[in-house]
Amino acid sequence: MADNRSRSTATESHHDVTRLNDENLLAMYRQMILCRTLDERIWMLNRQGKAAIVASAQGHEAAQIGSAWALRKGTDQFYIYYRDLATLLVLGMTPAEIMAGFLAKEGEPLSGARQFPTHGAYPEYGIINLSNVVAT
Repeated sequence: MADNRSRSTATESHHDVTRLNDENLLAMYRQMILCRTLDERIWMLNRQGKAAIVASAQGHEAAQIGSAWALRKGTDQFYIYYRDLATLLVLGMTPAEIMAGFLAKEGEPLSGARQFPTHGAYPEYGIINLSNVVAT
């Protein structure tokens, strides 16, 4: 039987290796909680018939926040996809702006609420528009 135990002898914690301090980690955790809360609220509005289209980001929060956190705001360009709710929050979009998209309301900065929610371009944050691929 194979021995799958870690053989690492490093004494440093995982976040020491990534150069993230406790403040960064706490901010990332808060973003994950905000994303999940916003996602659940959007689902509730969908079930009430107030938000027509929902693409959940549940289960994607940590990966999205970690990858967006590593990029350089103001320099890097972002190609988001329809479940990138957490990425949008890290980039600086507010919950109100995101909610405006799901409710097709004025003030949604990505597309003016004319496209699928979380689609569109936001040059101030380096977000580039991407087509929504639909499988058959």
